[in-house]
Amino acid sequence: MALETFKGDGREAAGARLGITSATVRAHLSHIFEKTGVRRQAELVRLLLEDERRLTSTAGQPRRSAGDPSRPSHD
Repeated sequence: MALETFKGDGREAAGARLGITSATVRAHLSHIFEKTGVRRQAELVRLLLEDERRLTSTAGQPRRSAGDPSRPSHD
């Protein structure tokens, strides 16, 4: 649903492509907003763009090993 929002042609069109109602689209977006901390679709699109830039800027770089001290711990 988040990627459908990124296309920018509205919730109804996104729902039609996914085969779900606009009420279901709203419910999905509400959950996405809650999980990502955004309040508007425009903020979600900005977040997606930032993430895409981050991912493409690190593409082709070697992955760090699990024992790499510069790698953040997720404990």
